[in-house]
Amino acid sequence: MISDFFLKINGFIQQYRVHILVFLLALFLAITFAHPVLLITDEGVTTNQLAQLHAGHQVLVNEGKYGSYANGTIGEYFLAKNNYLAYPLFYPLISLPSYSLVDLFGENFVFAILYLWTFVIIAIALLLNAYFPNHCYFGKWRWTTGLIIAAFVLFFISLYKYLSFPVTGNDGFPEILAIVFTNVLLFSILAVMLFECNRTIFENIRYSFFATVVCISCSSYLFWTSYCKDHMLVACLFVAIVLVAVKYQSTRRYGFLAAAFALSGLLAWARPELALFVCLALCVYVVSLLIFSTMNQATVKEKLVLFFTPLFTLLGAVPFFINNYLFTKNILTPAWILWNTESTPDGVTGSVAVNISANVPVDTPGSIQALISIIQRGTTFQLSTFPSDLYGILFNPQSGSMGVFPLAPLFLVAILIVPVIILLKRIPFSSTEKHIIGLLLLLSVGVFFAYIRGIYGMNTSQGIAPDIRYLSPMYVPLTIIGLIVLHKIPIFAERSLEILKWMMACWIVCVPLSLFTLVKYYPVLGAGTVAFTLLDAIFSIEVYFFIALLILCIIGSSFVKIPSTVLIILVAIVCSLPMIWQIDATFIVRQFASGLGGYSFWIPAVRAVYAAIFLGVL
Repeated sequence: MISDFFLKINGFIQQYRVHILVFLLALFLAITFAHPVLLITDEGVTTNQLAQLHAGHQVLVNEGKYGSYANGTIGEYFLAKNNYLAYPLFYPLISLPSYSLVDLFGENFVFAILYLWTFVIIAIALLLNAYFPNHCYFGKWRWTTGLIIAAFVLFFISLYKYLSFPVTGNDGFPEILAIVFTNVLLFSILAVMLFECNRTIFENIRYSFFATVVCISCSSYLFWTSYCKDHMLVACLFVAIVLVAVKYQSTRRYGFLAAAFALSGLLAWARPELALFVCLALCVYVVSLLIFSTMNQATVKEKLVLFFTPLFTLLGAVPFFINNYLFTKNILTPAWILWNTESTPDGVTGSVAVNISANVPVDTPGSIQALISIIQRGTTFQLSTFPSDLYGILFNPQSGSMGVFPLAPLFLVAILIVPVIILLKRIPFSSTEKHIIGLLLLLSVGVFFAYIRGIYGMNTSQGIAPDIRYLSPMYVPLTIIGLIVLHKIPIFAERSLEILKWMMACWIVCVPLSLFTLVKYYPVLGAGTVAFTLLDAIFSIEVYFFIALLILCIIGSSFVKIPSTVLIILVAIVCSLPMIWQIDATFIVRQFASGLGGYSFWIPAVRAVYAAIFLGVL
């Protein structure tokens, strides 16, 4: 019996060994650079919700733990919001289990994280030894043995530098710890879903693993893991939708399409405005299947099943409806409508009221009126500034943030080289590839239209930093499209692991170099989001420079002999730069932008590196 049990465990690990490796690598990366703080003012809504949920209190009216002055009065942000906590409860609810861990370990929570981090490193080494032996050697030297030794060395260095994190009193922020640990888990799950999505598309384990690393690098997800904004949750839900939609495109099993619609309904619980347009994008996809694909030759029953799959959106949206009813007493009226009312809770300048019913406006708009208002606000924008705003958010935002293309550079590369590879190489795209590209573009357009009303603000507001964060779900489909195009060039498809090795080399060399450069030359321009402006400008220029060089070399290789290693190195640099930016931005937050509550890096060894580089303290 025991032997059968271990055989089943071994069989499971053998089958999902790459998925497990991806999860462990993402978990290690996220814990290493975790820096739990409040970066943006409205993160105080979620942390207050979690604090009041954990205490067993009501969750509609702010009780003032975050966003209050030292004398206990409510700060300007919550005064402007009528002192309501009108964000959905999805994010704080899924953070409650992490809060239980904080309760369990108390001020030694970070010690438990250190243990977890050490065991993750050892688990990675053991997994590689057992299931990927061909990748465990440099020549005759087994580098995974060195990795295990390094794990113990770093553990004891961390013990020497260990400081507990307070979780009670004025300097205790257990809610931030709980939310960020939840983000770490979401980040790891997202990485696994990305691998499965890429494996479904490319049907090649090596290229899929490479593609997963690129998708994580070419985004801002690692950066947002450390903060209490819901971008990590939204990205995770959106990637889940992308995964099941791609699975449907590959298998034609209706359950996957139904799951995509159900997940878009669940997304409404986190971001209603995004869920609406993602659902519309999926509906357009269904209509295109009915009209233009082989489904137009299917039986009536098959067409009816496909036609009614969007109804699963309502099933997924049940938590959203319940949330709305709890807050507004109307299942179709979202909670944020409370921020637009004129009623103000009692005691905003003194004690905070806790009677929910007394503070719910009785004149909230009817459900249909509210929905029409939301749709109208979501699709109106300033036409006169639209071209410049579109250019800004894609290439160079006026606010100084990172545009979409610098963080999804392979999509820009794809746009520029597709005509070249078609005309010069005559490389065709299969019908399946075209359909997947179309699906990914539809979902990207859905994300874009969800926030088109705010395109002027996204381009000019310094509060939209350090990237165009509301559009961050787009990074995944755009990058995968770029990877599909890159896969059409044989040298990149066949030598993907070599590209990955060069990416690792770039990170090992450039991350420390960039951090030392920040210390020596980066000016203190101001606190908060202003601190990212120069960093974003520098990295945008670097990304565009190497994209231009890569395009010229790809085109030039059709006419003159260019060493393949040059092309591989250029792709590696383009793909690795966004990750370097994410790590640098995280350290800049620690140095210049902290101040709304929180902690330093979780791992003492990383804190020691930060102190040595930025503070000159060993």
